[in-house]
Amino acid sequence: EWRGISNASYDPKDLSIKMSENLYQNLMQGKPLSVSVFAHELGQYFLHHDLSTMHFANIEVYGYCREIDPEWQADTFAAVLCSIMGFDFYNCDSEQLSLFK
Repeated sequence: EWRGISNASYDPKDLSIKMSENLYQNLMQGKPLSVSVFAHELGQYFLHHDLSTMHFANIEVYGYCREIDPEWQADTFAAVLCSIMGFDFYNCDSEQLSLFK
């Protein structure tokens, strides 16, 4: 049974994406919200497979810049992937993925 805080997560230690059974079943049915969640995790995998890339810049030195935020990057990756698939990542009714609208 899935005991994660979110519906899915990427673990850079073993390069795995873990998800709830419910998310998996909905993903297999092509439900846009589930595809969006999975696309976000794929973004984490492809963009941040190395632990050293999952960091935030030193805000005191550089200031906050969303483009270097790994969550923003994964959201952007997912948004592009979802648009190619024909639906809007940001209108899939997901609290988990709407951090940077």
